[in-house]
Amino acid sequence: MRHAFDRLKQITGRSYLKDQTPSVKSPEFNPGAILPKEPTQAPKPVKDVSNSIVIKVDPQVSDLLSSQHNTDSIEIIPLHGPSFVIGHLAVFRYRFLDLIHELSSGVLLPKLLKTAKAYEKCMLLLEGERSMELLKSVKIHQKTVLKTILSIVLDLNISLIPTASVNETKQILELLITHQTAVNPPTNMRSKQEHLIMALPGISKLLAKRLLNTYHTPIKILNLSENQFQELSGIGAIKSQQIIALLHTLYDDPQ
Repeated sequence: MRHAFDRLKQITGRSYLKDQTPSVKSPEFNPGAILPKEPTQAPKPVKDVSNSIVIKVDPQVSDLLSSQHNTDSIEIIPLHGPSFVIGHLAVFRYRFLDLIHELSSGVLLPKLLKTAKAYEKCMLLLEGERSMELLKSVKIHQKTVLKTILSIVLDLNISLIPTASVNETKQILELLITHQTAVNPPTNMRSKQEHLIMALPGISKLLAKRLLNTYHTPIKILNLSENQFQELSGIGAIKSQQIIALLHTLYDDPQ
């Protein structure tokens, strides 16, 4: 990361390393510390959202997120950096001219550097027209912009994806959420049981939940006969045969 700071200093002529000497504050008298504390209230029950990835959204861009996602897993909070945080992925959304303005004012690079150190992966969505003619309104050289973009990608390891419009940005975000959800496996017992039953041929999440609510444990479902599977609503003869074939066919390892 020190190398990235040096490269950016060469490009922009600015230093982004701050004095690391910790400041020492003198202790202050707090009259409230000697007052008796009020009785604490019992904590509110926490909703179980471990089956869905947590999505943090800055209020300024919350309109870009589809309402179809589980609202229990979405936090609308000021992020002071990225526009979105999807699991361990930080996502910036910039229009080209906004990015240039932040670069010329010295705001962009410290923000990207701080985020690159805080998250496992970072991505920058560059939205709309990216004509260099737009640089005429900002006192910054075209070559500086191009070098900075290269440094963002190569030195900070931040992926850059251009989008043509707001709608395309929304589509990218939907795909990112879907992908991040897929690569983050379920963590609690309930969701693990659902995914186990969903591995059977033709079993959707809704049907898996219904089967678990009926039989209570996965082992009872896996021990059903072909006739019992066939009698269940939503399965039928073909799915029953496929399920039984999967459960009773001998494992054949070619190695």
